[in-house]
Amino acid sequence: MRMADLRRFVSIDGDHEPARRRELLEAHRAAVLERIERTHRELEVLDGKIAAYREMEERAAHPAQVSS
Repeated sequence: MRMADLRRFVSIDGDHEPARRRELLEAHRAAVLERIERTHRELEVLDGKIAAYREMEERAAHPAQVSS
């Protein structure tokens, strides 16, 4: 949660304005989920690149032999 949002959250009287606190928490939750989804997409890209380099290493270690 950003510092400004945290200050706003703390300034809200939780006993008398629970809906406002809940709304802030729900907005924060949505932002966290978006970051998680973005991180998952980045991991998928990284995994693909890692797999490609492993395949390149494997081919270099075991080159196909040409028959004559």
